[in-house]
Amino acid sequence: MFNLNDEFAQAGEKKKAVNAEKTPTAKHPKELSLTTVSTTSTDDVNQKSGKKLRQLKGGSVTDYANLQIDHSSTLLADRYLCRGGGMFIVAPSGQGKSTLAVQLAAEWGLGCASLEIRPHGPLRTLIIQAEDDAGDVHEMSEWVENHNLSDEQKRQIAENMHIEPVNDVVGFAFIDALDEILQQWPCDIVIINPYTSYLGGDAKDEELANAWLRAKLNPLLTKHKCAVIIMHHTPKTQYANSDDYTTSELMYRGSGCATMSNWARAYMVFEPLRDNETYFKFTAAKRGKRIGWGSFKRYFKHSDNGDLRWVAVSAEDSQKFEQEKRSKGNPGSHCEPDEGFSVRAEDANAFRYSSRQGFQGIRNRH
Repeated sequence: MFNLNDEFAQAGEKKKAVNAEKTPTAKHPKELSLTTVSTTSTDDVNQKSGKKLRQLKGGSVTDYANLQIDHSSTLLADRYLCRGGGMFIVAPSGQGKSTLAVQLAAEWGLGCASLEIRPHGPLRTLIIQAEDDAGDVHEMSEWVENHNLSDEQKRQIAENMHIEPVNDVVGFAFIDALDEILQQWPCDIVIINPYTSYLGGDAKDEELANAWLRAKLNPLLTKHKCAVIIMHHTPKTQYANSDDYTTSELMYRGSGCATMSNWARAYMVFEPLRDNETYFKFTAAKRGKRIGWGSFKRYFKHSDNGDLRWVAVSAEDSQKFEQEKRSKGNPGSHCEPDEGFSVRAEDANAFRYSSRQGFQGIRNRH
């Protein structure tokens, strides 16, 4: 006699058996490695495409909690920039980004702090640049001969940095060219100067930026075990006043789309002071607590002795700039939560949600 309940029961048992065959045996977290965590074999293929399945690389929170950090991958400061990571340095045109690139490469090549950012030992840096001719680069490099460096120091700089002019390829073809250059001159850090010379399209194009940065550049950094620093421009600034920007606002200071800031592990902005263009405020807008400054910002200026070189502003002058900002009603503390920042109770209570007005807040009043 036909029994519908029996049929359902048998069907359920068959389904469990099929699922059990498809489901791989789970491993205990202690058996997992973050590089071999996949529960599928390399022979497993996508039944539709016939291609091998993308292999899992991650793990659970307990796996990561017990992970031993590989500090050999750290290049700058307290994991401010590591191998495989990317950074943007953003500034208005003509303010000294190319000069900065040369100085960073030379000083890091000696294992010395540059821009008060300490490297983890002498680093090899490759500069790819599209805008400066040989005469420009000569002028940026003259300071090396004017600072009483020893022959051994000069040899070390020569060994640890290379400037390669590339002005005839853009887009994905540039990434392919960079791959070929890195095969000939392996390095720890690549400096690309500037971003818009090599992107091959509109910097506001989210799709292009994602493809160029994530799909093309990221795998290249992984392949060559290096990091990248990309020089980039601010947008037209005739209507922009960034004096009172927070760090979260400054990390979107570059001309273009939000993808750039989201992709970058570190993000730095420098601009001349509005009232004294001899001095520049550098802000570590992203991961600034790891840079080693003790603050999110530092002041620098061009050398006074004629060299094309950046030098730190004295502590007295830096303090004077901050006092001047405060006297003008600009506390200047939005970028410095590690320097006495606090939210007052009345300010915290002032944050509220109104269905009529939306989210409103009181900025960091002091």
